[in-house]
Amino acid sequence: MIITTDKDLLYVTEEDLDESGNFIVPDDVKNIQSFAFVGCCEKLKKIRINYPLKISEKAFYECNELKTIWYASKSDSFYVRNNLFKNIEKDNNSLSIYTSNYDFGLALLEEAKYHYKEIKIVFDN
Repeated sequence: MIITTDKDLLYVTEEDLDESGNFIVPDDVKNIQSFAFVGCCEKLKKIRINYPLKISEKAFYECNELKTIWYASKSDSFYVRNNLFKNIEKDNNSLSIYTSNYDFGLALLEEAKYHYKEIKIVFDN
């Protein structure tokens, strides 16, 4: 995993995932950069974000196995760019979004609807 001194997540490899293909974004990361998961896109199944951050364009580029995004923060201090899910094969994919932040869920839905066949959002308090 490569994280800059400015706390930008630049690159994640398969070795950074757990055995189930899950990845927890380190708490001090402020931005997930474009193409950050290209080194593990064939294995990444679930990502957990605990703190508010910016997610850059094409952050999940070609992550066809990504099935779950969990955003644990209630803060509105997040920013979601366009084309997060670029080049994801729509035919066989579904995405589940778990969040307690309504705006974050809707922002991801807006981006994911063009790239996933089925999307489920679960809002928890």
